[in-house]
Amino acid sequence: MGLTQTVGPDVEPVSLADAKSHMRVTTTDENDLITALIVAARFHIEAATGRQMITASWEWSLPCFPSHDTFAVPLPPLQSVTHIKYTDSNGDEQTLADTVYDVDIVSRRGRIGLAYGQSWPSIRNDMNAVRITFVAGYGDAASDIPANLIHAHKLLIEHLDRFRGVVAEGRRVTSVPTGLANLIHPFINSEQFNE
Repeated sequence: MGLTQTVGPDVEPVSLADAKSHMRVTTTDENDLITALIVAARFHIEAATGRQMITASWEWSLPCFPSHDTFAVPLPPLQSVTHIKYTDSNGDEQTLADTVYDVDIVSRRGRIGLAYGQSWPSIRNDMNAVRITFVAGYGDAASDIPANLIHAHKLLIEHLDRFRGVVAEGRRVTSVPTGLANLIHPFINSEQFNE
């Protein structure tokens, strides 16, 4: 299974102004650093939760259609499925008609399932025979993201700023701030591909 982001988010979950306000920074001297920490915090929280924060487009490559009728799409919350392409048994690329499948964006993890009376088409035996392009994320703006996740971003940004580089010997520092795990725990999906 391969995931490739084709269109990234237009904004970050936390703006530079919000991060600086949380950190009580009033100068512009470290704007570039704080901006980089904002991106690093998003990557960390997205990886830890398996979720997409701000709207982005992805291509998901699979070796085949599932053996059952329904499968969960990674990186919730799912907004939409743009298209499903596959390599047919002759080696030609085809686009699966959207009447063949249904998309569930209501469940905790978005799903794709066969429409009533439909079946998955025959495909060529190939590592990336099925390619699903989908849009995921809480929305286009930081205000669409749950408050717990926004606060987790701010805590992590501040932590990354405070503990830069090598830490002096004998000084104990946690790899992530205390409380971060509690904030993101409700959003962690341990069964990422099996709901």
